[in-house]
Amino acid sequence: MSSSAFWDAPELRQAVLARLPGYRLSKFQDCLPEKFALEVIENFLLDVAGTVRWLAA
Repeated sequence: MSSSAFWDAPELRQAVLARLPGYRLSKFQDCLPEKFALEVIENFLLDVAGTVRWLAA
């Protein structure tokens, strides 16, 4: 978990994103392809870079 490669694994990413709530963060979010809409939610709710830094400390 302390490696960014761990978080980049497609199966883990799908599993985590499938459990995130469908927040509406932008009025344009519905216009985005699903991949990018999920990325917006992921970036808002998860701090992967911060998690990696914390675990590596």
